[in-house]
Amino acid sequence: MNYPKTWEQKGTGDPLSGTVARFVPKGNNSTGFKPELTISVEPLTESMSLADYTTASVAEIIEFLPEAKIFSSESARLAGDKAHRVIYTGKDEENNVRLKSMQVWVLKKNQAYIVTYTAAEDEYQDGLKPVEEVMMKSFKVR
Repeated sequence: MNYPKTWEQKGTGDPLSGTVARFVPKGNNSTGFKPELTISVEPLTESMSLADYTTASVAEIIEFLPEAKIFSSESARLAGDKAHRVIYTGKDEENNVRLKSMQVWVLKKNQAYIVTYTAAEDEYQDGLKPVEEVMMKSFKVR
């Protein structure tokens, strides 16, 4: 995945959460919550359709994110394949800030590849353009 010069890769990921890469904008921000884009890989224990995975993932967002609200859930493309995109908000209780996220997933090779962009709700639009135009468009599954 390509990323803008105004962003940087942080760490090598977190095997426990399935996160394989994490990107953040360079510099500080006002809310204390730095926008981020993460790439996660989740092995599928059974063969699932994109629709079944989507149903399970949206239910998980609603169940585990405090004050979750789904704004859109629609078909998308990621890594040249049919994917699904969900945009939602919720509360980050640790930083006491409302967050807005865009999560896009594609199923390939019996795994789910998930790209998530998260920012403070009032700063979400600021980072969306480079995320969509540079990062999401260049994402490839190898």
